[in-house]
Amino acid sequence: CTARVLRRTQQRQGAPFAAVMLAVALLSLGLALGSTTSRCRDPTDCSLNGECDAITGACVCDPGWVGAACGQLDFLPSAAQDSYVAPNHTSSWGMSVVSSPDRLFHGFVSEFSNGCKLGSWGSNSYVNHVVADTPTGPWRQAGVALPVWTHNPKVVYDPAEGVWVMYHIGDGTTTRPVQNCTGSSGGPIGGPQAVRGQTSAAPFALHFSKSLNGPWEELPPSADATAHRERGRGVWARGEDAGPSLMTIYPGVSNVDAPGTLPPPSGAVVLYEQPSHGNGSVTIPFSAFQRAKTALAWDACGGATFDNGHPVEAANVGSRVGSFKVVGEGELMAGNPCAIEWPSPPHLYGPFTAKSGVVPVQFETNYFQLGSPSASSGYRIAGTTEDAEGCRGVCETTADCNSWTWDARNVLGPVVGTCYVRNDTLWWPNTTGADPKLLAAGRPWTFDGDNPTVVIDQAHGNVTALYRTDVRVGVNGGMASLIGLATAPSWRGPYTLSGPYGGSLTSQQYPYDENEDPFIWKNKRGFHALFHANTWGDSRGKIFPVPAHAGRLAYSQDGTSWVYAADPPFNGTVLYGNGTAAPFARVERPFLVFDADGSPTHLVNGVQRYVHDDYTFTLVRRINLGRPRV
Repeated sequence: CTARVLRRTQQRQGAPFAAVMLAVALLSLGLALGSTTSRCRDPTDCSLNGECDAITGACVCDPGWVGAACGQLDFLPSAAQDSYVAPNHTSSWGMSVVSSPDRLFHGFVSEFSNGCKLGSWGSNSYVNHVVADTPTGPWRQAGVALPVWTHNPKVVYDPAEGVWVMYHIGDGTTTRPVQNCTGSSGGPIGGPQAVRGQTSAAPFALHFSKSLNGPWEELPPSADATAHRERGRGVWARGEDAGPSLMTIYPGVSNVDAPGTLPPPSGAVVLYEQPSHGNGSVTIPFSAFQRAKTALAWDACGGATFDNGHPVEAANVGSRVGSFKVVGEGELMAGNPCAIEWPSPPHLYGPFTAKSGVVPVQFETNYFQLGSPSASSGYRIAGTTEDAEGCRGVCETTADCNSWTWDARNVLGPVVGTCYVRNDTLWWPNTTGADPKLLAAGRPWTFDGDNPTVVIDQAHGNVTALYRTDVRVGVNGGMASLIGLATAPSWRGPYTLSGPYGGSLTSQQYPYDENEDPFIWKNKRGFHALFHANTWGDSRGKIFPVPAHAGRLAYSQDGTSWVYAADPPFNGTVLYGNGTAAPFARVERPFLVFDADGSPTHLVNGVQRYVHDDYTFTLVRRINLGRPRV
């Protein structure tokens, strides 16, 4: 090998993830990852929103649902008056609607004081109470339910205590100046404000009342409250939490350090010879990469040749690699010199993925590495664990780990998987559709969160809760908002992380998993949830366009094991009775209204019509329960 460098440059070349993708391409991706075209087998193939016809193999959807997998709401044309518009030009942002024995519909709306718009939600939000004879209004003012600062209410009934319970963000006090906007948006003011004290319902804030008309009583702080920083079975070892005592991962899980015994992730790099030397090529599968300290790497110093017999690395000539490309899953760093020649780390550039296409070398390149601990998007092998939970525990006790992947595919004998930890917010490889016993991914899971939504079991009083959590900066400034799962014996708590993934709703199923604004309900077949899909840009920098894909649906037979549906249950294009259609810039905060039979009759959303104006109102769309299915 040679240490001679032909050209050196500090420039890094990479293919950034696309910030914008076409709606058609995204929808095609969703359909490919979650097929809705095959014959159904049981109600789970119908999103638990219908039955499977054993003769035709097609789903027969419940009233209000359509689509091959019964995953799309069947809207009637909308009317302009079928909405809640706050008085005095005030903005609103979604509404929780419940019916009561007085035969009225009660709405609890997020509104903004002093004429402010959505941009001031972090300082001016409060919960307003309105009533109507139907979910489409007209709505009459019934007074302020909770003062500034409270936001995003969800109201449910507990028959055991005979009380209404309102889950929300905030606790009715504010630590920020309330803005006076007089019809303008005001300045954006941070995120949710902290609650004053911990209660047995931590990390959720709530009020309760015997009457929907109030008064609403706050659940008081509790000395034996569940810790707000509880991490379920895992320990989040960061900063002051880190210490040797936290290296025990999970009870009964053996984290065996046996690196290099399992194949690395799938994929390969194709090397192309410099045209001045020939037209050869060679494919190096990632399975041929060897562990070099904390990374998997391959170099040309071992006598590799192109398919025409020419050496990849020639004595007194150096590397003959002129270009390369990545195929399959994985990220690749390239560099010089050969790893075995210099004891110091090689100079690297990248990362590169299959989306980078054919990459001309920047300088003599004879070394390739899967990821890089020093790169912005890097992963490394942490060892092996017996299961995915052990790998998550390794990540939670590794200071620079922001996500993890456990891979036990193609393993013979007892299942022991390679545990990869990452210093970014990506999940790799994509675990959608994979057997979670062989491939899983996730993040160090925290209990902190907001936007709670719950189902109270009407017979036993136990609670299943979904909430938004873990908002982190991703690639190119994208965001990734995940959904957490918790349970409690009653709405008073204590709440604990739940599910087979220790708090995460599923093993991360990109692109379905990045959502916010959960709304949960239960019917005769199981649990369901609607979300606002991550339309503004996810952890990989992709955008799901609002007009075509504003919502997302998940379902579960037992409330513990959840599946995301591929088809968007609602989108941001509203069809009106006069035949016109209006695409909205934002359609979020989903909430369903049901009839006595449990069929959805109306979808409620907080909406914003134009990107340049953050005036918002609450849109109510009627759902068709009687149109013949075609």
